[in-house]
Amino acid sequence: MKIARHGEIVTTQLEDISEYGHGATLVEAIEDLQRCVAELFFTLEEDQAALGSDLRRVREWLAQYIARP
Repeated sequence: MKIARHGEIVTTQLEDISEYGHGATLVEAIEDLQRCVAELFFTLEEDQAALGSDLRRVREWLAQYIARP
C-alpha cells in the first residue's frame, strides 16, 4: 500500500488494483480505502459472468483477502 499526503489530504493506494482512499487523517484514508475495496469486491462478485479478463483478475486478487459474510 502506498501512502501520501497532498496538503491536508492523506491518500492510500492499493497499487495491485489501482484503488484509492482519501481522508483528513491516515485512519480516515485507510477506512475510505477499505470501503472502496469492499464495494468493488461485492460488485465484481455479483457481476462475475460479465467481467472481462482484467476485472476477473482484480476479483480473483481480492478474493484472496475478502470473504463473503
